[in-house]
Amino acid sequence: MKKTRFIVTICLMAFVTMMPYPAFAEARNVTQNERNKQTKEETSKEIKEESNKEKREKLRKESNKKNNEETNQVIGQELDKEIHNEMNQQSEHVNKLNYEAYQVAQQLKVGNTRSDLEAVFGKHKIEVFNSDGTTQWLYEIHVNTTGEFQPVLPLTSKQRNDVDISDIDKESKVQLLVTFNNKGLATLFQLYYVGQDQQIYQCMINKDNKHVNDHIQVIAETPSLLQESKENHIYYHDKVHILIYHDLAEENDVSGYTITPQLFESQLTTLLEQGYNIIGMDEFVLFMQGEIQISPNAVLLTFDDGYESFYSLAAPVLEKHDLLATHFIIGERRDNGYAHHMTWDQMKELKAEGMSFYNHTYDLHKDIPIHEQDTMQPALTHRMYLQDEQRIETEQEYKDRVIEDILYMEERIEQELGDQRALLAFPFGAYNEQVIAWLKQNGFQFFFSIEPGINEFGQDVFYRINAGSPHITAEHLLQTMQKYEK
Repeated sequence: MKKTRFIVTICLMAFVTMMPYPAFAEARNVTQNERNKQTKEETSKEIKEESNKEKREKLRKESNKKNNEETNQVIGQELDKEIHNEMNQQSEHVNKLNYEAYQVAQQLKVGNTRSDLEAVFGKHKIEVFNSDGTTQWLYEIHVNTTGEFQPVLPLTSKQRNDVDISDIDKESKVQLLVTFNNKGLATLFQLYYVGQDQQIYQCMINKDNKHVNDHIQVIAETPSLLQESKENHIYYHDKVHILIYHDLAEENDVSGYTITPQLFESQLTTLLEQGYNIIGMDEFVLFMQGEIQISPNAVLLTFDDGYESFYSLAAPVLEKHDLLATHFIIGERRDNGYAHHMTWDQMKELKAEGMSFYNHTYDLHKDIPIHEQDTMQPALTHRMYLQDEQRIETEQEYKDRVIEDILYMEERIEQELGDQRALLAFPFGAYNEQVIAWLKQNGFQFFFSIEPGINEFGQDVFYRINAGSPHITAEHLLQTMQKYEK
């Protein structure tokens, strides 16, 4: 075997020795040239790739910079179709968050009511009650890929008075803080979201419905807006005082149920200073329906009978303090032009400013004869003696008279002021269970008496405390209210 290998080696060497030198050199050069060419191509390719890489990196940085500038300004601006499509195609998380925030912003308008916002964002929120009577709601918002709002998730990990904006979930959420005034109208929106640089950004929508996009450094403290009412100002939770007034007049014209504007304002300012929160009828009804929580120390203001002084004397005081009140109207007195009663046009004007008007019957706010001796009793609660026929009306006649009168008043209110809830204040505070049953069958849910007390969820007939007599000073009113708070 070794001998054979030796012979093959000698033969190969002889073949190479016999090969002409130029040919050998040429072959060697060709091989070297190919190697050089390959090396040069590889080097060129590497240089080109490196150049492309640098170029791509430069373009990416420029794009990111441009994208960051654009996306951090997108809230409050009109997005044209091209930008919208680009943002849907891009995968960077910041774009998604900014687009979500933009989608949220488009739903917001100063003047929105609580009902407006709940219709869009749902009912799960952190609610904060402030000592000045304002309220804040904090939402976490999710928007799906089609721009529709998904159900809002409750912020279960936070207490109402322990919300830290710096703790925004950087993965998927935009947070919305809404401030409401005493009339239940939104006055300020603040959107918080995370920018591409992982800083927190804020979009504010102010009273002029202008969108202001501001950069915020990461916040480490709870915003001062989210401060709970002082503990020593909270007298009760989940209850509502309802105050009843009738007429206002200047000093020389006061009577048993007429007070001066000065006394009225003194009562209101004292309530506010003592930490009471004056709410509107919409908020009260939603609470009684179990749909929302109510502010602590809640108070509802009501007036009865439809006197013109509500327009000329009470409303300016209410507007001065940014407060709402409800008025229960007697229809017959308005339609027959009784003196010192509001016109429908005056009521329309006040309703546009947030006041509300409801049913105090059309023509049942009076006494009627109940037998031939002319004994008089409230028309709502007694069968009437029919003088011409010398008899007492039947049970069916009594029912028809009551239902026809009250439903006609609902019709008049709707004709003049628009559709609204069916609420009734009993004339003279007189009622019976029979009347309540009839009215519930005809769409009425809640009723207002003149019996004193404080109201809780589960009632359908509500207590009201008289505040409209000239001897009831602010201090006297507070003492009466506190008696029922215990």
